[in-house]
Amino acid sequence: MRKRQPAKVTATVAAVVLALVTAGLVTGCASTPVSQPVALVTVLPSSTPSADPAAQTQVTAGLDAFGISLFQQLGADNGNLVLSPQSLAQVLTMLLPGARGASASELESVLGFTGLDPAQAAYALGAQDSATRQRAAADSDTLTEADDIWVQKGMSLQSQYLQTLSGAFNAGVRQPDFSADPAAATKAINQQVSQETNGLIPQLFGPGTIDSTTRLVLTDATYFKAPWTSSFDPAQTSQASFTIATGSKTTVSMMNQSSQFGYTSGKGWQAVQLPYGGGQLAMDVVLPTSTASGALASYRAGLTQSALTAMADAFTPAQVELSLPRFTIDSTESSLNAALQQLGLRAMFTGAADLSGMLTSDQNLYVQRVIQQADIQVSEQGATAVAGSGVQVEAGAAPAPQNQVVFDANHPFVYVIRDVISGQILFLGQVADPS
Repeated sequence: MRKRQPAKVTATVAAVVLALVTAGLVTGCASTPVSQPVALVTVLPSSTPSADPAAQTQVTAGLDAFGISLFQQLGADNGNLVLSPQSLAQVLTMLLPGARGASASELESVLGFTGLDPAQAAYALGAQDSATRQRAAADSDTLTEADDIWVQKGMSLQSQYLQTLSGAFNAGVRQPDFSADPAAATKAINQQVSQETNGLIPQLFGPGTIDSTTRLVLTDATYFKAPWTSSFDPAQTSQASFTIATGSKTTVSMMNQSSQFGYTSGKGWQAVQLPYGGGQLAMDVVLPTSTASGALASYRAGLTQSALTAMADAFTPAQVELSLPRFTIDSTESSLNAALQQLGLRAMFTGAADLSGMLTSDQNLYVQRVIQQADIQVSEQGATAVAGSGVQVEAGAAPAPQNQVVFDANHPFVYVIRDVISGQILFLGQVADPS
């Protein structure tokens, strides 16, 4: 199975979780006790419809726009930021086929899926993810994705919902007993995510996050490893000054090389494309030309999906004198509720939420919180990024090269890790202080 490929050293990892919680009790089939390894049951769909290419294009554009909007919300403090819009959007798409009413329409709008049937959107995203993995494999990069459904012992998923997730995302089913032993269930989920991410996310759920009211958890883990096509010589790395977002200066380890890269520029910014492996995945680094404290905020505020696409289409070969700081950015667990509500996801956080398309039993579910933890490391060899996201839901009422150019990233910049062919954004963030 695609999701059980062996892990490799230094990887980019994204793990996303959806926890659906209810206080109700139901009866049904027995399952493996959570104190033992929770068995994976693969459910094969009766048929797998072909993904519509137009739907794939819409899904990719929608998810990129969603990621940029979220980036603008979370980056407003002008601090360091790393997030995985693909990983978060993936788990929200896994939620969509089970949503109804305003909960469904708001998800469709925020994700850019308006006009698509939820199952059609899921299959389109699954097909796009598969195409990206195939391109990575062709370049000898490593990109794997794993999806699991964790259902409370004795509960059943609606058949159509399960068929969609299985067909679109190759998701299998595990049945822990959240009600009897939530701590053991938490341990089982964390161990599985840790295994799927080569130990880079050892504890996605903290103690007490999952409790006896939890009834369903969806997990997605994405693992990516790729070296730069043109790596940096560590001997050329030197100490250099970096003007941070506040305007003061700090000293950083600056990587340097002179090579041919894709390059473009616009009013107030310049950008360079740093390909991985065979060049089908890349990191784009966008540097405001001004070192003023408001330059990063100004660029971020004007960023749109169409502008990012136009920038990507405008890259042309140039001999670039490139200076890029080594950097590591870590984020702590933080709630995304307010940012997502600002983007338009409101009903699912209230007692008006309708997630009735998921379980066969009558459950009143609403989203309690959405969180993400992530980090990224960029070095001479390549990049390593990790993201863990969670959605917890509870029950209740509630041509020839150009002339040589200089690209000296010695002040705050934006970075995007994406599929060059489809444009799908995997990671997105900003570097305000690499020290």
